[in-house]
Amino acid sequence: AKKIRGAQKVIGIAGGENKCDYIVNELGFDAAINYKEYNTKDKMINRLKELAPEGITQYFDNTGGFVTDAVFDIIKKH
Repeated sequence: AKKIRGAQKVIGIAGGENKCDYIVNELGFDAAINYKEYNTKDKMINRLKELAPEGITQYFDNTGGFVTDAVFDIIKKH
């Protein structure tokens, strides 16, 4: 993902520690968030701000819900 879009940091969101470990250790993501642990919009916003204090510039999601709501609240406006 970094090479394709020129991202400085890639954060993945998955359900479960095994999946989070996989996307970091096998796919090369910089960090992962277990949405089952950070399971509300406010918890997700706080965790995203910890991992990306510089802000979020690109986002992809194919499920929606509280994760998308959290990202849209803090995504950088161009």
